[in-house]
Amino acid sequence: TSEKTGGEFTDNIIRCNNTQNPVEVADFRSNDSIQKFLKRELASLSGKGAVPTFNYLPKRGDRSGGKGGTKLTSKELAALRYSIKYGPVDTYRDAKSLFDATDKGRYWLAFGSEGGMPVDRWSPSELNEVGLALALDNAVKEFYSKSKKGKNQPEITRYLFRASRYIVALMMVGLRDKMGTGSDWVVETFMDKKKFNTAHKDLLSIAMRLVSNEIKRRRNENGEIRPEYNFLRDQTAWNTLRETMIDEVRVAELMDES
Repeated sequence: TSEKTGGEFTDNIIRCNNTQNPVEVADFRSNDSIQKFLKRELASLSGKGAVPTFNYLPKRGDRSGGKGGTKLTSKELAALRYSIKYGPVDTYRDAKSLFDATDKGRYWLAFGSEGGMPVDRWSPSELNEVGLALALDNAVKEFYSKSKKGKNQPEITRYLFRASRYIVALMMVGLRDKMGTGSDWVVETFMDKKKFNTAHKDLLSIAMRLVSNEIKRRRNENGEIRPEYNFLRDQTAWNTLRETMIDEVRVAELMDES
């Protein structure tokens, strides 16, 4: 075949022989130029400011190189970045589509440039945006870990780990509305730990309250059995929560000014 390694024909052969040593869908994309770029360049964000120390491992079995920190898989990165750019619903409803590089998939929405354009690298502002998202995600998960040790914690804390990127997406909505669309505020927010803590705590409180209210509403009004899972896949609910988040942030700013 004249097709280069890694093309559709190659992928089909691997899938058909994928019985004794299963290959996950994300593994098919691990040799893409963008994945190689991210494995190299994301290292510059690791441990900076409020960003946790991490190692990006686009393929199972990759080694961290002894740098320490947590493991960040391509599946986790795809879901997080897609969530902050387009909303989290599809990442819960159809996670496999994040590694479908066809016109019907969302791979290039998760890893491409604005609008889903295929690229082999990200701009510095795109890298920094992910750095901020990773810092927020880490803050949510740290809050979750601490809440497990406390008593009389609100119900929402039980679902924080699973809903982390949903919460992060809401927090990013609030930050964008509050700070604008430029890239300078992104770097400023996660590089200064004091500013980051001030910014994220208020946003986390609002996002948790909105999600908690949505879960309770669905349970009380609709009688849903598992509303804490159902709302994650509900696009209408996300649209409503997103707009409410913006309103809440603006009200909070007015209160601060007064």
